[in-house]
Amino acid sequence: MKRQNSSRLKYIFINLSMCEKLLSWTLPKFVYAMGIEEAAGYQPVILDWERDLESEPVYQKFGADFVSIRKLRSDNISGFFSALVSVCRLFVFHNSGANLVNYQYHGAYIGGMIYDKLVRFGKEKIYTIDRMKFRRDFGKVLGMVWLADTMEKYFGRHSGSLLVMDDFAFDEGIMTMEAVLQDVEVRESSSLYEGELGITKEEIRTNKCSRMHSQVKAIYDAQKPSDDPFYEEYAKEYFLKRLEIVTDKQSLRPSREEFVEKLHTDPEKKNVFILASCFADIAHGKADYLFSDYYVFTEKTLEATKKLSNANWIIKAHPYYHKLYNEENLTIELYEKYKNPNLYYMPEEWDKADLSEIADVIITAIGSGGNEYACIGIPVILTAYGPYSGYGFTEEPETTEEYFELLGHIDSLERLSERQKTEAKKLLFCSKRSTYQNIEDDEFSELYMKNRELFFSGKRSLSVTNESFRKELEQSFPDKEAFRKTIWYQRGNNYQRRV
Repeated sequence: MKRQNSSRLKYIFINLSMCEKLLSWTLPKFVYAMGIEEAAGYQPVILDWERDLESEPVYQKFGADFVSIRKLRSDNISGFFSALVSVCRLFVFHNSGANLVNYQYHGAYIGGMIYDKLVRFGKEKIYTIDRMKFRRDFGKVLGMVWLADTMEKYFGRHSGSLLVMDDFAFDEGIMTMEAVLQDVEVRESSSLYEGELGITKEEIRTNKCSRMHSQVKAIYDAQKPSDDPFYEEYAKEYFLKRLEIVTDKQSLRPSREEFVEKLHTDPEKKNVFILASCFADIAHGKADYLFSDYYVFTEKTLEATKKLSNANWIIKAHPYYHKLYNEENLTIELYEKYKNPNLYYMPEEWDKADLSEIADVIITAIGSGGNEYACIGIPVILTAYGPYSGYGFTEEPETTEEYFELLGHIDSLERLSERQKTEAKKLLFCSKRSTYQNIEDDEFSELYMKNRELFFSGKRSLSVTNESFRKELEQSFPDKEAFRKTIWYQRGNNYQRRV
């Protein structure tokens, strides 16, 4: 294929600076970028800290150049000193976790990305940040701010190019922010919807990024009216499959009588379920949160129940906390810390239970459970502006003061109307459509999803997973031509250059 004249050459930057070098995670970016390359003529370039020698034979099929982020950063001496001054001021004058979340560098609010990385990958295992510690945190914070300065300059030299990213988090989130601010178009490859990353310069400069909401909103606006019977049928099929996946015979759907007998709750009061995601997950960039992280949301809510006797407050641990990051059950630790006559703990044998018969209110940050239970009329309180916020079927306090005030009269919340349930069903479809859905008819997608599951379930090591995936690729996708039949290539090939 003919390249553009070198003086006008534009690039497709393929960002591989994620945590795990899982080939079945990174390769879809290349297939997607290949489609864009053939549609627009841009030259693909891998951006990574260093070359991944194990995966390079696969990537060579796509003819991509390579740029080392580590070398770009080490060459940016002036950026190091600029970042050093800024980070020193942060630690000396503003070293609280709350100030870190609101930290900005050259107009970009990158503090949330730094906060999440300290929680997930810090020298110590922590789940929230009250105060930053110099020995524990300074080096990592400095490195990320130095990265922001470096990518601001690098993307500034390549305005008009294009970046393919996967997740708006950690280092990749910072790089994506700088790309947007420097007029590098950003395309997201982590879902099967078409469209540019729905994050604007204004959101980056005001600390109001809510990627998940923007992504779902794009799908919502392109969809059928909410009252279309399609969504009703989709929800029915969805819940049938969900029951098969997340429940077992002992916890299929407990009745209210069984629940009262098990936990000794007050049958005259409403059952309010607090869906805790109390582990080191990404808490910034994807949504706009009331609290600094999931841990603080859970802790402050449990603390508030000490003074609230207007409901049965039931804390429920996320059923996969131990699988995601091999973590301890922090939820039960917080329950023991704030145990009181109004608070109950959902037994572990029921941690995958369908709550349809026993829940009267759901409280969650942006968990999918909130959207699911709204479909059957259960009112939902959100503590973040996420994928299904703003559509009229959720309670959305704008401040922590409003949130605690709402908890004080939670017993007055009524079941959702038919109109609200209908809207929730449409949002359920749109939210799932924005993730890895609709891949049943695509052999490539089935192949890499199977390998991802084998790795994240702990059944295979990274090297074994990659080797197995390479062998399967060689058999089913021996050349670039074979990839042209995939959904990922076709999505990329639909790309239209900005005018």
